[in-house]
Amino acid sequence: GVVLPERHCRLRDPTLAAALASRCDTAHRRGDRLGVRQSLLCLEQLLCLLWDDATRPAPEPVDAALEEITLEIRQDPSHRWTVAELAARTALSRAQFTRRFVAHTGMPPARYLVRARIDRARQLLTETRMSVSRVAATLGYTDLAYFSRQYKQYTGHSPGRRAPSTTERARLQP
Repeated sequence: GVVLPERHCRLRDPTLAAALASRCDTAHRRGDRLGVRQSLLCLEQLLCLLWDDATRPAPEPVDAALEEITLEIRQDPSHRWTVAELAARTALSRAQFTRRFVAHTGMPPARYLVRARIDRARQLLTETRMSVSRVAATLGYTDLAYFSRQYKQYTGHSPGRRAPSTTERARLQP
């Protein structure tokens, strides 16, 4: 008969939580042993994520704004983000914003944006049949050679060399 007080927490990465919940549901609906195991693992990860977010102290307003900004950059890496625009959203000077952003992410805003673009490019190249030039254009690159150099710098190989998809990798393994 003990009634606990209401508790609310803000998810730091709602996209991850939604993806885990969706993957859990999809795997569970398959109904086979692997699907059941996968759904349990996703559910366990989701519960850990919720617990971690619920037990952490509430972030300061600037940290919450930085988390929101990094999430938006990852969701829309093709947008022309500027440090001045992002700093204004946090009510910090450009220098202070950059210092806090580096402390929050471990890298300067420009490098974080390039990393987000290359991560999305890798996803598009492995999960779709888009050409390298179309992926580059989709992510806001006007110079294909520059895109290719950045891609190779971050991944270790050129964007033209497609990595095998998850399905292809599973098929290739003995």
